[in-house]
Amino acid sequence: MKRDYTTLQVGERIFYTGDIANIEEWCTITDRDDNPRWGLLYALQGDDGGEYPGIPPSNFDGPGRRFVPKAEYDADRAEKIARMRACVAATASANRTG
Repeated sequence: MKRDYTTLQVGERIFYTGDIANIEEWCTITDRDDNPRWGLLYALQGDDGGEYPGIPPSNFDGPGRRFVPKAEYDADRAEKIARMRACVAATASANRTG
């Protein structure tokens, strides 16, 4: 199910994945501007000082996305940890029987 990223609110926590010029960091949405010319744009303030104005909802979706809402980040991280633990358990079991 595709999420509607036009519903994000001021105060929500967002993980910025970084790029070649900017380090990853946690951010907070500080403004929602429903601009008549450009559409909805978010402004984010990073915990480490980064400022990200003019972020459209499309930057929160798709492959290689730069901005991930905290709930999605936490769910993805939990899934990766569960897969890693299952792999470690399977490897340990194979080593005991092999």
